[in-house]
Amino acid sequence: MLTVGTWNVRTMWAPNKLELLKNEMERYRFDILGLAEMQWTASEEMHGCKVIWSVNEQKHEAGVGFLLSKRAREALLGYKPVSDTVIVARFQARSFNMSVVQVYAPTSDGTDEQVEQFYADLKTTLDDIPKKDIVIIAGDWNAKVESDNNGWEKVTGKFGYGDKNDRKKRLLEFALKHDMIICNTKFQQKDCRKWTWRSNDGKTRNMIDMILIRKKWATSVQQCRTVQGADIYLDHSLVMANIKIKLKKKHKAQLRKRKDIASLSDAGISNAYRIALERHFGQA
Repeated sequence: MLTVGTWNVRTMWAPNKLELLKNEMERYRFDILGLAEMQWTASEEMHGCKVIWSVNEQKHEAGVGFLLSKRAREALLGYKPVSDTVIVARFQARSFNMSVVQVYAPTSDGTDEQVEQFYADLKTTLDDIPKKDIVIIAGDWNAKVESDNNGWEKVTGKFGYGDKNDRKKRLLEFALKHDMIICNTKFQQKDCRKWTWRSNDGKTRNMIDMILIRKKWATSVQQCRTVQGADIYLDHSLVMANIKIKLKKKHKAQLRKRKDIASLSDAGISNAYRIALERHFGQA
């Protein structure tokens, strides 16, 4: 069983934030925990866990990444920071490899141009993923998906939560076009297991952090719910999904760095390589 999650952590600048996240990851036995709004420009490894990230290098804004368990790190085939709102990581699994995308969509203050750029980046990311891969997209979508799924039954179940907003339609259109389904809405459960964000006064609650999976693999999702007991006070809640997927360790051959033989066609590189070989054998 694989446990994938997503969490808008607001910032990674707070003291001991990474240590607290690591503790929560171990507590709930996450393999892959997607992070949104990291506002961070550093990377660390801690006791077998690893953070990979994509950030805004000019401003401490947005930023997305993953916190990986040792098992996920050993299965990691590679990752690509697409923008400060989209990152993708690929893992070796049985019987198909798996690509996980973490996102942070523009807020209600974002312009239409920013929203379209976000979805354009996401589309490009999906287009680059091998067709046979299991595809999961998790993150803060800033779109409110309520329980009324009339007309959208192919992408959302009956168990949404809260109000709707203008961004809902854009998300559902994207999910329909790319054959994705929203895992959060598949399962009937208590309201506290549905909402993922609450206002400062606690009066308004909505589901805006969601995990999507390609419909072909929807039956592998055993549960998807919000965790309200996580030991970090945030307005966003931790979302987790249990999925029947097994990760595999990479073979040693895959860990060896590929030699870029094609680059030897470049005269400058070829000449430098020849000189290096002459020096090497001259010292032998």
